[in-house]
Formats: sequence, C-alpha cells, structure tokens
Amino acid sequence: TIAAGTVIKMPQGAQFEVDGKLTAIGTRSEPIIFTAVSDDLVGGDTNEDAEEVEPVPGSWDAIWLDNSETILDHVQIRYAGNRVSPGNASWRTSALHVRNESSPKIRNTQILDAENTGIYINSGSPEFDRVQIARAGGNEAIFLEQAADPSFSNIVAIDNAADRVTLRSSILQEDRTWDFSGLPLHLTSDFRIAATATLTIVAGTNIKLPEGVQFEVDGGLNAVGTLSEPIVFTSERDDSVGGDTNLDEEDEIAVPGGWDALWIDSSNVLLEHTTFRYGGNRVNPGNNSWRTSAVHVRGDVAPTLRNVR
Repeated sequence: TIAAGTVIKMPQGAQFEVDGKLTAIGTRSEPIIFTAVSDDLVGGDTNEDAEEVEPVPGSWDAIWLDNSETILDHVQIRYAGNRVSPGNASWRTSALHVRNESSPKIRNTQILDAENTGIYINSGSPEFDRVQIARAGGNEAIFLEQAADPSFSNIVAIDNAADRVTLRSSILQEDRTWDFSGLPLHLTSDFRIAATATLTIVAGTNIKLPEGVQFEVDGGLNAVGTLSEPIVFTSERDDSVGGDTNLDEEDEIAVPGGWDALWIDSSNVLLEHTTFRYGGNRVNPGNNSWRTSAVHVRGDVAPTLRNVR
C-alpha cells in the first residue's frame, strides 16, 4: 500500500514489478508519483546532483503489472521507458505493462514523457478510466496484443509521437468490443474474426490499415455508427480522419488501393453508417495484378448494410 503524496524515484534501468497486490491511491492534490532520481521538480534535489542532471524520457525502466488485485488511482508515471539508459534504442520499453492475464484497475492516472509507448497490454481485461498519456516517444500511445481485452473510458492522448492505439492483429477467437475513447486504431497485419467470435465496434471509431492488409469476417460484426459519428475503415496514410497517426508528418497521402478490403463470409454482420475509404488493392496502390473490390460478400451469406459509403 502506497500512501497519497508519496514520491518514488527510480535509478536508470530500474523496474517496479508487481506480482502481488498493489494499492496506490493518491488524490488530486496529493498524487502518487513514480519518476526518475534526476527529477528535482517533485520531492526536491534528492540525488544531490545540484540540478546538473535533468530528467529525460527513458531515465528508468517501467511498471510491470502481473496481478489483478492492483489499483492505481491518481498516480503519475514520469520519464520511464528504457531498460538500460535514456536513448538506448535496443532497450526501449513501454512505461506501463499489463501482463499474464491480469486485470488491474487504473484510474485518474497520467503517463508523462515516456521514451517509448505509454501503455502495453499483453493480455487480461484491465480497466482504464480517466487516463492521460502525454509526450510519449513511441509509435503509439497504447499497444495491444490480440489476446488483450481492456476497457477504456475517458482516455486522452496528447502530444505523443502518434496519438493512436495499435493492435498486433491476427485472428480474433473471442467476443470483443472496440471502444478506444475516440483514438484511432491501427492494425499491423491481416485481421480475421473467427466463426466463434463477434466484434462490436462503437460509433466514431476510425480503423486504419496498412498496404495489402485485409479485414475478414467469418463470425459476427456489429459496426453501427451514426450520421455524426460514422465508423471509418481507411488507409493508415489517411490523415483526414483521426489525424496524422502514421508518423509520416504528411509526407505521404492516402490514395486508392491503400489497403486490401473487407471480406464478409457471414450473415451475422450489421454495418450501419460505416465508411470505407482508399481500399481496393491486395498488394499496393496501382498494382494492376492485385486490384480488388473494397467490400466483398462471398458464399451464401446475407449481411445487412445500411447507410454505407
């Protein structure tokens, strides 16, 4: 148990690992802070360096959560993200890890100035509410493995290298709901909903796909947007929805054929107020040998598509 107002300072490469139970409940005026030993802005100059060394992203490793009986509330995690030393590209890591099917509760928490991704979720069903990720230097604010089933509400990502969620996509075997508090979702590779699973996508979700990647539905898909908050499937280069989240600083523009297609092989599909942009090539834009339709309905199936563009 960590009392409100406690400041924990970590040396280079040090990690904070939780196999047992951690209760860290601060308050708005007295948050619990995990930071670098060089961070003199909280707790003063306690490493006696006379302010000669300033904290930088990657000044310590990370928090690793492997237990479901963990609560973080009104906690700050500052300057984490490297297992060895700041700037060591071989040892960059996320500031907060959730592993081993654990389901901790993280509320009113800030992850600030991480060298790499803010949050990495390997598995489990952790709960995140009112969490802010700011100035993280990785390719995304949050990275998910396919086995992870987190819940997100009131998530804010600001001034990160990319204000997005990335999913290492493969085959979805269990029911899921995609709700990322308005953050765009990037898929890394082909995604398939198995016959055993149903995916629900909430209104306003933007799903961005790289070149040649397909989205296949053998099970259930409920993608119901609204007129003001459509669900959008588009190219990772499309900066017009969800912002510039592929780290190209607008050097590349979205073009037709920027990703493969939606392939529907199930009648258990409802698409409403859903938009498909820049699909149509299985390999890369302009490859005439691999041009394809943006949406495919195959076999003897009867999905429902309404108000779809």
